[in-house]
Amino acid sequence: MTAREYGASALSHFEPDELLDTLSTGIVVLDSQLCLIYANVSAQDLMAVSVKQARGRPFGDLFHDSRQLTAILRRSLERLETCTQHEMGLKALGSPVQREMNVVDLIVTPLEEGITGTYLLVELADATQRQRISRDSDILASMDGSRLMIRQL
Repeated sequence: MTAREYGASALSHFEPDELLDTLSTGIVVLDSQLCLIYANVSAQDLMAVSVKQARGRPFGDLFHDSRQLTAILRRSLERLETCTQHEMGLKALGSPVQREMNVVDLIVTPLEEGITGTYLLVELADATQRQRISRDSDILASMDGSRLMIRQL
């Protein structure tokens, strides 16, 4: 059996939704009006709302202060180009008040479909942990610098 035959048969056991739901990256599909069509489980967690509740709603309406997000989505749709934004802060409207803002790396890719129009594939990778580690490293480095300065005095 060739690798190609093996891969095809192995993947045939999985539904695409099941595969997408296992990803830690949020995957969202938007229509040309920037309304949500599909969201995997990770995206639903980030949005703090189920796909049933969010379907058909403008994606930006699911977050506090979504002007930057909406501008990136519109630019990608209008120019038909992939747009990337690293470490964007997003806070879901449906999240508890005490829940902090999520920091995500955003990739927006237009998907052109001749008959039904253009869609956007939105990838939302959680960058919160990476940002915390970077911030903590900066704090530790500044503390080490302060300690060195005190020793020199």
